[in-house]
Amino acid sequence: MENEEVVPAQEPLFEIEETPFVPIANKEIDYIGALEGFVLVILICMILLGIVKRMSN
Repeated sequence: MENEEVVPAQEPLFEIEETPFVPIANKEIDYIGALEGFVLVILICMILLGIVKRMSN
C-alpha cells in the first residue's frame, strides 16, 4: 500500500443537467401509433426477406 499515488480530482467530461420529471396525466395507450409501428416492422421484415430470397437464388 506504499505505492499508492494521489490522483488529482478530475473534471467530468460532460455535465449532466437535471431535468424536471413531468408526470404524464394521460394514461391512455396510443393504439393507432402502436399499430402503425407494428405494420412498419412487418413491412421492413417482408422487404428484407424478399431481398434475402433474391440473393440466394
